[in-house]
Amino acid sequence: EAERFFTEPAWELLGRYIANNDHLEHIDLRNAHLTDMKISLLFRHWTMSGSLKNLDLSVNSFGPSGIQSMAPFLKNAPNLTHLDIGQNMNLDSECFRLVIDALHGGSIKELRSEECDIDDISALGHCTLPHLQLLYLD
Repeated sequence: EAERFFTEPAWELLGRYIANNDHLEHIDLRNAHLTDMKISLLFRHWTMSGSLKNLDLSVNSFGPSGIQSMAPFLKNAPNLTHLDIGQNMNLDSECFRLVIDALHGGSIKELRSEECDIDDISALGHCTLPHLQLLYLD
């Protein structure tokens, strides 16, 4: 069976749709073949969400520039409680720091980043995640 990929305009359209939807609570883009380019397109207009609670971006191929594209959204998603960025081998300690910085003071309860290339978690020392209940690293 052939793998299906969205076109670049489709990723941007999806991001625009999500940005304009005030009721969407869960987005599952696990194994969606997301690269840095596709993440930047997806988050180009999607810079905030008041309704999103759960975002699964695991099993993809984005790295530091993808995380930088997503940071404005992470800073402006007050109800985001679950974020899964695990199994993205391009994610390293710098990516982890960017995510932690963006989530600082927010409502995140569960952060999963297993099977990434993270060897430094010192970002946790200077940020506060007051609602964090589960941090999955390995």
